[in-house]
Amino acid sequence: MSSLHDRLAAHDTMQLLVTGSALALVTAASTVGGSYNFALFLFGIATYDLTAAQPWKTFVLLLPMSALLDAYRLVTRTHGSLVALFEVLILVLKAPVFVGGVGRVRERGGDVGVPWGNWQPPNLSMPGGFSGAPAPVQTHGQPAEPEPPRGGYQTIA
Repeated sequence: MSSLHDRLAAHDTMQLLVTGSALALVTAASTVGGSYNFALFLFGIATYDLTAAQPWKTFVLLLPMSALLDAYRLVTRTHGSLVALFEVLILVLKAPVFVGGVGRVRERGGDVGVPWGNWQPPNLSMPGGFSGAPAPVQTHGQPAEPEPPRGGYQTIA
């Protein structure tokens, strides 16, 4: 007997995306349904055939976050029975799309991990010469000589 992961990954991801976008279109057209699922599934369809791994990885990482939002919406909002049924179907449909999507990212040479795993703060520079560079260092007990003001800007210490 195959594992649940293998059974979920065996589904055609593109067919699941089309089905999800059709269901999401119905919920987006209602006044109580969420419209973000329609845009999410359309983004998945658009990035499915791209050769780069990054857009598809972004879609795959958005799926669990939107599933949490779906679950929250189902618990806190009152829906009509048809819209609630479609939202439950969309929520259930996200699991095989996620598992198939992870496999597709790995096929493209990417890895699905948290995007902030190797995060480094960016090296930003501010306009006007405020670059965030370290302050001048004092040498041999002498005070550091400040830079002359540039372009009319003067910092008051």
